[in-house]
Amino acid sequence: MFFKVLSDTDHVENFDCGNKDLNIFLIKNALNYQKSFVSKTYLLHNQNTIYGFYSISATLIEQQQTDIRWPKHPLPAVLLGRLAVDLKYQKQHLGSLLFAHACKNTVEVANTIGCVALITEAKNQNAFNFYSKFGMKPFKNKQDTLYLKIKNIIKVLNP
Repeated sequence: MFFKVLSDTDHVENFDCGNKDLNIFLIKNALNYQKSFVSKTYLLHNQNTIYGFYSISATLIEQQQTDIRWPKHPLPAVLLGRLAVDLKYQKQHLGSLLFAHACKNTVEVANTIGCVALITEAKNQNAFNFYSKFGMKPFKNKQDTLYLKIKNIIKVLNP
């Protein structure tokens, strides 16, 4: 299995993670978002098999929503907008691989242009539990939005 950036030649039309919105995003929207520089989508694949994907983009967060101590103005972050594993390959820890790769890319962004955290929005309790097990914490006033500080990602990636 390998990671690669989504391209025109990838056959994503058969991807099914069990979530209609995520399927539609990958099949119909991800490439257009990427071509418009809105987000970047990464595939976990092997030849013609797509096991899963995630999309990331830039965002801003309000410092007072987190325990990040910095001047009180919006701070740069990376948004993990979508992450999904095809139904045929779920329960094989591939979501963890996708998340780890997103974290590595987030650290590269932090080292290149600067950002303070990786954030995501948990769409349901299963997603909340998944992200929480990696140490993501909810925003103070928006419990379904979670964040993980860059310095904590680096500690995990470089013990």
